Amino acid sequence: RDSSGQRGLPGDGAAGAVGARQQRAARRLRLNAAEEGWRRILSSRTLLLITMGVYVPQIAAGIGVLATNWNDPNACDLEHLLKWRWWALVSVVRMAAFLLVMTMDHVLVDEERSPLREFVLRTGGEEQLILWHDKLARGKHLVDVLGLVWFIIGNLWVLSDDDSSPGQGKSALFILCVFFIVVYYIQICLPCAVAVAAIPVLCFCLPCLLRFMVRMQDAEAHAERRGAEEDVIDRIPIRKFASSQLSSDDDATCAICLCEYADEVRPPSDPCGVGPWHVSSEAHRRPS
Repeated sequence: RDSSGQRGLPGDGAAGAVGARQQRAARRLRLNAAEEGWRRILSSRTLLLITMGVYVPQIAAGIGVLATNWNDPNACDLEHLLKWRWWALVSVVRMAAFLLVMTMDHVLVDEERSPLREFVLRTGGEEQLILWHDKLARGKHLVDVLGLVWFIIGNLWVLSDDDSSPGQGKSALFILCVFFIVVYYIQICLPCAVAVAAIPVLCFCLPCLLRFMVRMQDAEAHAERRGAEEDVIDRIPIRKFASSQLSSDDDATCAICLCEYADEVRPPSDPCGVGPWHVSSEAHRRPS
């Protein structure tokens, strides 16, 4: 402390202060990384659950219908029977392959404690894990492209066949194929429908949307960003600035307004480890 009873800037303690700031910064970085990783895991897991909710019932229905109606007696003729049978079978295999690739990618990348991830890391390290992730991403993209091509073929074989008989509605294979095609149409059109429905909100009620998004944020974190309590600011120690005691030229700059300090100015000491600052503390008080 100086003669006035206030804390000074210890020259020999500059390295310790810098080290403490680095430790706090590293701790904040780890917390932010953990929070971002958890958010990414939740997003990936939610997407996987939605995909399973869409594909698993279709796969189960496809297996059941194909197992019981492989030689469907209600089919128009052998040509239509073969088209419906193989189109439904390939559709089931495609959905199962997509779900398998997506699940493996989630387990390898997002589930840090999964046995499969630990096995890959133990045998090949991070490079092998990245390589598997790239392969699975390419495989998922390939299955998507093949699914789109097979969807177009299904429209030609199932819905655009003028030679089909009026009694095709009794065929379980035909109904299964139509069901698959309708679900695929919904998957394609749903994003467009959501975008069209969002146009009135974005154009006429954007402030309401922004307010809703703010409300969705964590209330406690939002309150912390608004400023400090009165007693917290009053407890911040006042330190006398002296350029001769600086460890580097960068320390002579205010961390908030980026202005240079002058000797004998008494900036408050930031408890967060950023550095001293001389902007009026009234600007950082919590609004009443």
